[in-house]
Parts: sequence; C-alpha cells; structure tokens
Amino acid sequence: MKKVILSLAISFISFAAFSQERQQGSELSIGLEGGLPLNGWSAGGQKLYSFGIGGSLKYAYNFDESVAATLQAGYINFMAKTVTVDGETGKYPAIGQIPIKAGIRFSMGQFYAEPQLGMSIFTASGGGSSTAFTYAGNIGVLASKNFDVSLRYEGWSKDGNAGFLGLRLAYVFPLAK
Repeated sequence: MKKVILSLAISFISFAAFSQERQQGSELSIGLEGGLPLNGWSAGGQKLYSFGIGGSLKYAYNFDESVAATLQAGYINFMAKTVTVDGETGKYPAIGQIPIKAGIRFSMGQFYAEPQLGMSIFTASGGGSSTAFTYAGNIGVLASKNFDVSLRYEGWSKDGNAGFLGLRLAYVFPLAK
C-alpha cells in the first residue's frame, strides 16, 4: 500500500511539470476509474473486495481559472474475493456503484481540490439495488491541456460507512465558451 501511495505521489509531481491552467467556459471529460476499498468492506475480519474499475463522465463549468462547478456520473465494479467467514468459504457477489455527484473545483494553478456530494446506486451481481448518500474529496492536476489526473477518497453512508481510495485518469474536451 505504501508503494502505491508513493508511486501516485511521484506521478502527481512529474505531471505537474507539464501542467496547464484551465480556461473559462465549459469542459467535458471522460475518465478511467480505479478504486481500492479501505473501510467498511469486510466481514469476520476479512476484506471482501479487492479493487474496483470503471469509468466516468464529468461536466465542468469554469467560472474563471480558479473556480468551477462540476457534475459527475459513472460506474465502478468492485471485484469480490473468495473468503472464509464463519467457517464457510465462498465468494461474495461483485458490487457495482453508480455515483452521481456535484462539486466545486478550486484550482491553484495546475493543481486543484474538489469536494463533491451526491448519491450512489449500488447493484449486486446476484440482484438487488440500494442507494446511499455519497461524499468525495478530490485532489488533482491538469497534467496537460487535455489530460487530468486526480486522487480521491470517496465514501458513502447508509446503515454504516464505507469508502475507497480512487484514481481517475481523464481526457478533457473543452467545449464552447
């Protein structure tokens, strides 16, 4: 885990050397998402899910080079592990998350922070669905004119709390001003 975090930090720093500032107006980005479950993903002292992968779309309206309003939706599938809980060995069903979030992005040069709030719809491969309040805190860098990299903690709250560390690699399409 420490190696992953160190690798991400080095990547952020190296991307910053080639980064750009955002322009006023609208933008749309499409991203590849990865997630590492942290809290609330275990039973009987064992982690039930190993990682998640998916994609997302984000619309942003840049009021100026430092403040933007964002809307984001996507899908992440969390892969289940084979575990032994209470003497029974089995594999939990994979969980799909459909987050729908709104946020405010505060840019400081090429770097930014973006708190987000919204809801997530969860689906299980065995059937059924539920919704939960979702919150996220992103930090990121506009690595080039069209490439955005962000790291976030995303959590949700419903009958307890759970969360994951997420990474988003996105291509940004500037739209008309």
